Amino acid sequence: LQSESIEEKFAHSYAFAQSLKLEVFENKIAKTMEKTKSIPKNLAKKGSIDLKKQDVYKMIGKIFLLRSAVNFLAGMLDVPDCFWDNDEIEKVYMEAREYYDIDDRIEIINNRLSLIKEMYDMLNDDLHNKHTNYLEWIVIVLVFAELFVEIVWNIIIKDLCKVGM
Repeated sequence: LQSESIEEKFAHSYAFAQSLKLEVFENKIAKTMEKTKSIPKNLAKKGSIDLKKQDVYKMIGKIFLLRSAVNFLAGMLDVPDCFWDNDEIEKVYMEAREYYDIDDRIEIINNRLSLIKEMYDMLNDDLHNKHTNYLEWIVIVLVFAELFVEIVWNIIIKDLCKVGM
């Protein structure tokens, strides 16, 4: 600190609080990435995702909650209006932000969230493809069932009805 000014202490405190809040989200994102790092490995190794539908939906929900929380964080990371009124205090605040690497850390968080979003899109597409394949097999089975009923009706039952007359 350059002085004992309340405003200067507030500027440093505000930047420090932002840094701590960023750290909370950095830790959450790191945990999420750690939990999901096996998915791309398995996809590269096996060519498919071996997760239950419910597990995938839970993961998508967690990723969505994380993205929502970070979006709420964005407003807190802006320069507060109270610093705009005093150029000297704004300068102190901006130096403190620079000291805590807030802008660089925000960029890293955004990059990691983009990566997580790509995984979310991949999981969502995989679920959609599995569901579509399931529906296609249902249609195929129904077509064969209809064909079987037609054959049974036209060949066996009609022929039996003609013989009995």
